[in-house]
Amino acid sequence: MLHRAVQSTGALAIASLLSLLGCAEVHSGARAPQAPSFAATGDASQAPVILASGALADTADGAVVPATHTEDGDDEDGDELLEDDHDEEQEHLDLFACLDRGPSSPPDCPQFTVKSPLTGLSDAEIARRVKEDLASIGPISLGPPNGGRLFNGIRMPDGDRWTLTDPGNAYGTQESIDSITKAIDKVFTAYPDSPKVIIGHISAKGGGRLKPHKSHQAGRDVDLSYFYKDKKSWYAVANAQNLDRERSWAFVRAFVEDPNVEMILVDTSIQKLLREHALAKGEDPAFIDRVFQYGSKSNRPIIRHVRGHATHIHVRFFSPNAQASARLAAAYLPKPPPPPKRKSGKQRNEDMRADASTGGSSQAKHANGKKEAADDSYVLHRARSGDTLDALARKYGVSVQEIKQANGLKSNSLKQKKTYRIPKRTASSSTAVSSKSRQRK
Repeated sequence: MLHRAVQSTGALAIASLLSLLGCAEVHSGARAPQAPSFAATGDASQAPVILASGALADTADGAVVPATHTEDGDDEDGDELLEDDHDEEQEHLDLFACLDRGPSSPPDCPQFTVKSPLTGLSDAEIARRVKEDLASIGPISLGPPNGGRLFNGIRMPDGDRWTLTDPGNAYGTQESIDSITKAIDKVFTAYPDSPKVIIGHISAKGGGRLKPHKSHQAGRDVDLSYFYKDKKSWYAVANAQNLDRERSWAFVRAFVEDPNVEMILVDTSIQKLLREHALAKGEDPAFIDRVFQYGSKSNRPIIRHVRGHATHIHVRFFSPNAQASARLAAAYLPKPPPPPKRKSGKQRNEDMRADASTGGSSQAKHANGKKEAADDSYVLHRARSGDTLDALARKYGVSVQEIKQANGLKSNSLKQKKTYRIPKRTASSSTAVSSKSRQRK
């Protein structure tokens, strides 16, 4: 359990912030959302401070390390960075906006001290730790969820209350893993006979791009199943007939109460069901209006709609300690390999011609490993709309099977704009084609 240590100025700012927001009223019956709880030991003046912009300020000398942000588009599975415009003239500071340390965070958010194994160390010592004993630093979440990496990731452990769909891609920061476990435990404490939660992707062990997502790159995202009235498989579409509202709301509410949760992505159709259920249970309408995007005018609700989330819940976390370590060690961490350069259409055609001259990459070697002698027994055809294997066979006077063998095709389908090798017409192939034509007649 992390213990928050806030500098005197930060404490005053939080006190002032809470008095402005009236959080006790907003979250009636629930623990008010607070600034993320960060542990600190020793001299608080030596602890790094995360600014609202996401930059890291060293309180010892006042230096500020600028935060780095990248522009992110839509995810292939519907996830986005979700930057909302901040109304500079609004009367009250939005505490949820302070939890989301993106570029749109209000400039007057409190400064929070954080705990990192690198706190107070010299640059030379940090460089040495990274090079010689990276594991001693603990989890490091570098960059935004849509363009970051993860070092020393913690794998979500096996458990009796959940199941992992892909254990090899279930790595996150310690804070993310703890938050997931705590939310599941809350549901099972209230409903001991609950079915297992299905946990999808968190991040790869080293972070980075994890298909089919653009997010899930820095150990701070997780996909989770809803609770259903009957047994459902992963990615089952939730609806009014099959959604277990009681358990699903308890699950989502557990994340709402977690100060390290930045946002929860839930489809609007499911938000409607959960909102109606929560109000029917007697939840404070002010609290419900505050947290749901559906049916409210909240500028920055924590439960938001992004298409594609009727099949699963997506939770994004703020990991203060892992992010602080990343900013202190960023200059010394190994750089990611550059992405492979995409070949131009001209280069691809040249490669295809080179393959054709040697019989193609799949035919370039004999069984004994020796390279085949080059030949010019193929012509190249760039497929267009309406092309079929049968049409190409008639056009070039060869059989369909010969074309399939030359290109390693298992089906009869062709892709537009793709170049195919066509065996040159020979006497034997001409005879075979003529024979087939006579048979059709």
